[in-house]
Amino acid sequence: MRDLFPRLEFTGFGPSRVLPEGCETVCGQIKKNGPGGLKHQVKVLVPKEAGIYGIVDSSGILIYVGKAKNLRKRLQSYFLKKKSKERKLIRRATLICWQTCFSEFHAFLREIEVINLFLPSANVMGVAHRLRPVYLVLTSSEAPAIKLVKKLSSKYLEAYGPFNRSKTLRNAVSILNETLGLRDCAEKTPIHFANQKTLLGLLPLFGCMRHEIGNCLGPCAGGCDKKSYLAKLAQLKGYLKGEVGPVLEILRMQMSEFANRLQFEFAGLIKQKIHTLEVFAQILLKVKDLGKLNFLYWQKLKNGMFVINIIHEGVLVHSEIVEQFDSKRSLSKPILEKIRLKMKDSNQVLWASFQKLLIQRWFKKMKKELEQTISLPKGIG
Repeated sequence: MRDLFPRLEFTGFGPSRVLPEGCETVCGQIKKNGPGGLKHQVKVLVPKEAGIYGIVDSSGILIYVGKAKNLRKRLQSYFLKKKSKERKLIRRATLICWQTCFSEFHAFLREIEVINLFLPSANVMGVAHRLRPVYLVLTSSEAPAIKLVKKLSSKYLEAYGPFNRSKTLRNAVSILNETLGLRDCAEKTPIHFANQKTLLGLLPLFGCMRHEIGNCLGPCAGGCDKKSYLAKLAQLKGYLKGEVGPVLEILRMQMSEFANRLQFEFAGLIKQKIHTLEVFAQILLKVKDLGKLNFLYWQKLKNGMFVINIIHEGVLVHSEIVEQFDSKRSLSKPILEKIRLKMKDSNQVLWASFQKLLIQRWFKKMKKELEQTISLPKGIG
């Protein structure tokens, strides 16, 4: 899809929402026909700092973006192996450009930001439209149901996420619906509960295969009354809030019944469902923790200055370089005011939901960095 439309010639990485405010980065570029060729210029001109780099082909199109803790060392590695993805890319390169990013953390976020701005053809990982998060929502119809959506809307009763798309997520939603008998049909499907008055006393013949085989209560065809449906819905809400026992108990009883009948194959299938819901319960806990990520993350730069990063609900909302910083002292009033303004700006980060997953991944990989975090003052987070 990305090659169906003409692409603009690369002229620079563009502005950033993740780099420290008010600080200019160092950018540079080298050309294939320059003195000594690319290999020599990389050794002489590329800085030994954290940042991002881009490879531009003969058409002037940015074909790859990468990050590095040490830009020179990373780009020099492209010339070492004869048979590798890096070697193939460097053969196509007519220009290599870079931008320093103060720290590896900012390089990590800046790389993803640039990738999703230019969609380079050689980048596979980190493209938001491929790994776009999804949300688990509870619909606001007369007989609410759970489903997965790409975008949130105010019309939903409750929402959970973001989640990475996965087979476990889809399976868990399907198992929850089947176990509790909740509907998974379209929101516009008319609802007719058993105790609901109808014309001439005739119930509509809607129904579906799930209702026929007995794993849906059938609120569209008078298969249950509203009270019964809402009781099952309450169990679902309990599961989503961490009370997994009642739902798993239903499945354990089913597994026990199959085992007593010596139907071990069916009992094994139920056991797999229980495992899926247990795994999904752990995923839900992690997603809830994303919304609690409210802290200040500080880093000391090589020049003795400090960069402070404000993480609010899992998203980097403000970053700034300061001359002095003491983790035991309170933040200055100007900085606190900037933070408050940024938190009120809903458009501060266009890819906020995707960035939540990135920041969680960063601290999971770099566990020692958690020692350089402090809680935000009361009234901020």
